[in-house]
Parts: sequence; C-alpha cells; structure tokens
Amino acid sequence: MINFPYRIEQEKRKTFAAHVYPDGKVIIKAPVEAVSAEIKGFVKRKTSWIIKQINYFSQFNKRKESDLSSGTEFFYLGKQYQFVLEISRLREYVEIKKSKITLYTPFPHNYDRVKRIFRFWITQQTEKEMMCSLERCLKKFPDMTMPNLKIRNLQKRWGSYIKRSHTIVLNDALIYAPKKCIDYVVCHELCHYYHKDHSAAFYSLLGSKIPNWVKIKDELEQSIYLK
Repeated sequence: MINFPYRIEQEKRKTFAAHVYPDGKVIIKAPVEAVSAEIKGFVKRKTSWIIKQINYFSQFNKRKESDLSSGTEFFYLGKQYQFVLEISRLREYVEIKKSKITLYTPFPHNYDRVKRIFRFWITQQTEKEMMCSLERCLKKFPDMTMPNLKIRNLQKRWGSYIKRSHTIVLNDALIYAPKKCIDYVVCHELCHYYHKDHSAAFYSLLGSKIPNWVKIKDELEQSIYLK
C-alpha cells in the first residue's frame, strides 16, 4: 500500500529512480515512455525503502534549538555528545572534551543567551569544518581553482554547485555528520564542475576520487544525525 504523496518526473532515461529529500518530498523519475502501471509498480516495490527514508528525515528534523538544555544529546561530526551548561564568572565560551560539549556562561538560566552563544559557536565550527573539507577535497582535483563556498540551511539537498560563479553550496546540517560524509558531498559537487548531470561519466569521476562513495552515501542517508 502506497500511503505517501510523490511526484513523477518523466525524462529521457532507461531506468526508474526514487529520490527522497530532507523535507520529506518524494520524486519518482521514470523513462518518458513508461506507462502509469509501470510507474506504480516501481513505487510499490520501493515503498519500504521510501518510507525508511521519510522516517529518517523526519527524525533528522525532529530536534529543534528549543531542546538545547543541559543533558541534551546530539551529534557533532558524526560523534554523539552530551550538551552541558556550566557557570563561568569570567567569560562565555564552548569547549569540546571527551564525550561532552560544555557551554560556560555566567547566565545559565538565560535560555535566549545560551542559544545565541551556541548558535554562534556552531556557525563558526561549521564554516571551519566545511572549508577544511573543501581544501582536502580540492587536492583530488589539481586542475581546479578554489571555488567560492557558501553554507545554507538547505531543505532539499546536501549541497549544490553553481557553475557560473564557481560556487559550492553546502547544507549547514552536514556539521552533524562524519567528516567522510562531508568530504563525499563536497567531492560530489566538485565533480559537477566537469559534468552537469548525473551521467555515467559523472559517477566514473566520483568513483575515481572516492572509491567507496556508495557506502558513504548510504551511511549519510541512513544514519540519524540530529540537530
């Protein structure tokens, strides 16, 4: 039984494909000549996987900043940490040590202030880690100049490449995933410098840069990295 909405996009291709995006949207790609019964049959066969992906993204988006209180557990670069609030009379800062991320502040009960401090810290960390990833991955593309980097709260994808401005755009939620997952997304987008579409040549290039990209992609999509 199909109990989720989906959109069909028919295009010049030989196979069917199902895509589930971070906002829960489901898009079914089918050959131009495919008839309704064939498309519906494909969706039925993929229903279990699609529902699993929808549930994954639902869990991914479940945690909000309103949950930011002492004792909260969340992922950061693929590792699980406990968020702790500590009183500090001198200054306000965030520290990672072992399995804890501790925010020191003279005002632990001022939630808005705590949220601002943490948001500022996570933004700085995101910018730093994404740039480090881009620098690592760019070494795999020696003939490419350094792209511009933008970090956004993307709703439908992990990243994108804008050729006209030579810009990589990354989803800020990647800060919660392992570095290898971030590198996979960055390399994926860098490959679009050479190939606009997801052609056989595109995947051949991606495979030459990250041989185990399929396994990493599955880890990124099937693991739950909560905000």
